[in-house]
Formats: sequence, structure tokens, C-alpha cells
Amino acid sequence: MKLTLRKLNKHILHKKFKSFCIFFLFVFLLSQLAASQPSLPPLLIAVIDTGIDIEHPHLQNVIWSNNGEIGLDTNGTSRALNGIDDDKNGFVDDVHGWNFANANSDISDGDGHGTHIAGIIKNTTLNSPRPIKILPIKYYENIQNPGNNKNSFLDAIKYAIEMKADIINISGGGLNYSRDEFSILSEATQKGIIVVAAAGNKFEDNEYFAFYPAAYQLPGILSVVAADESGLTLSTSNINIERRNILVLGKKIYSSLPHKKFGFKTGSSQATAVLSGKIASHFETIKKINLAHLDELILNSNF
Repeated sequence: MKLTLRKLNKHILHKKFKSFCIFFLFVFLLSQLAASQPSLPPLLIAVIDTGIDIEHPHLQNVIWSNNGEIGLDTNGTSRALNGIDDDKNGFVDDVHGWNFANANSDISDGDGHGTHIAGIIKNTTLNSPRPIKILPIKYYENIQNPGNNKNSFLDAIKYAIEMKADIINISGGGLNYSRDEFSILSEATQKGIIVVAAAGNKFEDNEYFAFYPAAYQLPGILSVVAADESGLTLSTSNINIERRNILVLGKKIYSSLPHKKFGFKTGSSQATAVLSGKIASHFETIKKINLAHLDELILNSNF
């Protein structure tokens, strides 16, 4: 009887060990299969704004780096500091982006607007299935005259296209139609780039007006209006006339500010950044549709 029990126990142990080995093998094969799947490259979101505080702790891990301008050159000098256009793209030491307001690589944010926008985009993409990188492109400086801002803005869009941005966030704009601006944005959307643009904030006369580039009738350009928590248009937000507008939460949005600070801001600029982040989080679905139907898809979705 003892011998029989011993054999039985051995049989049970053998079966358990065999089951464990099969389970372990199954888990191992699954991990190998997952590791063999090609990982998607980060989604690149260009933020054309007042610059970004790239040293902000909240943003450091999502700031884009130019592989052609990092590491050491043939002389053992840091490419980021050698004063040479190592990747030959026409911009010297554009390690993390470019400053078109001053024609240099200093993308620091003296205004705070761009840093706040970048933080909103990061906050909105925390659960995105695909990682993101934010490309800082500075086009605006308070001391700049309006004529220079216009040229800087055009160059900023061209740079975003050249760097192969997937999404361009434009939380700014103006009242004047520009044929050159329309043309370069048309090129961007023809390349499949989604342009998320603010519809602007109202002036004191309370009348709605066309605010560009959000007002351009181009597939792939979205006009974003700021809404409150109930989904109602903020009294301070413009609505682009003759355009289908998308209402997005833009009231008291908490985000990063220069010098390791955080704070609240309200406006169509903030709403635009929220939508850019949401589009990035659903990009694998969105990229499959024709850009001509993009605004309709977003208006009919719950994201």
C-alpha cells in the first residue's frame, strides 16, 4: 500500500512539473513573440509657438532630439555644440528644434505659452498606445515686429514638414489671409500631416471673425473652439465663420510653465493642444481615413 501511494505521489508530481514546464514555455514564447513585433516609432508633434522650456521636468522625456546633431563628430567634439550643420539640413545645431524668430537654436520660452501647450499635449497622451515626441519650433517673440512674425511662421511650417511631423499644433494665428501660408499648409496636408489650429479668442466687440490658419478651407486643418466643462462655447472664444469648428475643453487647463512651474490657462490655444493630444492618442485609427473626413470623424467620436 505504501509503495502504491509513493508511486501515485510521484505520478502527481510528475504531472504538475510537466504542466509547469508547458506553462513556462508558453509564457516564454509569448514574450519572444512580443519582442519580435516591430515597435512603432514615436509620433512627432510639432509645436509652433513661443518656444518650450525643454529642461522642465514634466517635458524632458518627450522633447524631440535630432539624431544628426547629437553624439560626437569626427574630431571628438559634441555635435550639439560644434557650430556645424552636421546633418546638413540648413540649421546649425538644431538639436531639439529651431528658433525662427531669432534664427538660432535657442528654443527657450520667455512667454510661457508654448511650454503650457507642450505640457497639455503630454498630459493628454499619457495613455497613448504609441509614444510621442514634441518638436519645439519657435516663431514668435514679443519684441518681434509683425512682419517678421509672418515670415518666421512660414519658415516654421516648412521646418515641421522637413522634420516629418505627423501633427502640427498651432495655438495662434491672425486675421489676414495669406496665399503663401495657404500654399505651405496645403503642402503639409497633402503629405498627410494633420494641422490642429486655434480658432482664436474674441475681441471686445463680440463679433466672430475668420482667424487663420484655422480658417483655411483645407482638408486636414482643424479649427478648434474653446468650450467649458458642459461643452458650451466659452464667451471669450471665437468661432471661425464659414468653417466647421470643433469644440474642445479649454477652460482652466493645468499644465507646465517655464522654470519648473505649473499653472492654469484658458483659451482656444489650450483647447487646440488638448485636441492635438487626443488625435495623437488615436492616431493609428485616424491615419487610415481621408483627411477630408477628419473633422466629421472627430465630431462624431467620443474621444
